[in-house]
Amino acid sequence: MWIPDQPEVNRAFAVLFAERWGVDAATIQHIGDFGNSVYGCQLDGRSVILRLTDPKDRSQPVNQAELDFLAHLGRCGVQVSLPIPSRRGSLIEAGSVGDETLLASMFEYAPGVQVTPESPYWREAFFREWGRTLAHIHQAARAYEPPSDARRWQWMDEDLIANARRYIPASDSASLRELDTVMDHLSRLPTNRDSYGLTHADFSYRNFHYDPHSGITAFDFGNCCYHWFISDIAIALSTLRHYPSSERDQYRAWLLAGYRDVFPIDPFLFTQLNWFIRLRILYVYLDRLALFGTSPADDQRKTLETLRQQVHECFVW
Repeated sequence: MWIPDQPEVNRAFAVLFAERWGVDAATIQHIGDFGNSVYGCQLDGRSVILRLTDPKDRSQPVNQAELDFLAHLGRCGVQVSLPIPSRRGSLIEAGSVGDETLLASMFEYAPGVQVTPESPYWREAFFREWGRTLAHIHQAARAYEPPSDARRWQWMDEDLIANARRYIPASDSASLRELDTVMDHLSRLPTNRDSYGLTHADFSYRNFHYDPHSGITAFDFGNCCYHWFISDIAIALSTLRHYPSSERDQYRAWLLAGYRDVFPIDPFLFTQLNWFIRLRILYVYLDRLALFGTSPADDQRKTLETLRQQVHECFVW
């Protein structure tokens, strides 16, 4: 996580770590803060991504586990934005500015473009490739054996889920009931190697680039965790749920057709899809509650009210 309200410190960190990879500091440009602080820069004439992480949020072993999984996906032929070793051969560097310490990793820049609903690519070929790429990730995850000293977490152990009652206000009884209902239901579902493993956990169209000739290159595996594979499908579909029903049904059909071209969907777990979308809606609400804190600004309160109402709706596709 970036250091809140200290952009000058973050910039100093970016310059510090740029030297570790031999990047020209003059090329560093801030992209955004998305749980991490992310910068674009140039390394030997090519575009790369510098990511800064707060070790209190994601420890070095947890980061190492993510990078190990990325290497596995790359070996399996999945197109992902791979990490780049520093000058001394490290995929993760630690550095301090003043009393603060952050971790840094550098990644290849994903070819292609981010496809948005306004893009001319927002059509069948794109959605099928979206599904195929997700299926390739899950297919590779079935064969993944993590190192004993670097493992990712189980989905229910993430802070937002494990400590959800700390974030949801006691007055929000409807959201607390939805939390209990969803968690109780999911706790009863079966797990096996064909349906449960490491997932991307945020495979929305914002977290990959698309090229009509070479396909999709995935990035931002910072939330990857052990979950049902159907949860990744639900997360992707949850970004489409606000469209008119006929339109969103077409998008879903295309995405699922692409997925099934590569990897089967467990028939029983597919019947549970709405439950996983409800979990995702809860997760987003919890994320914003944690991010905005106990004294949200007016615009943040409006966002929370919208998300709260979505939780209360108990979504059905």
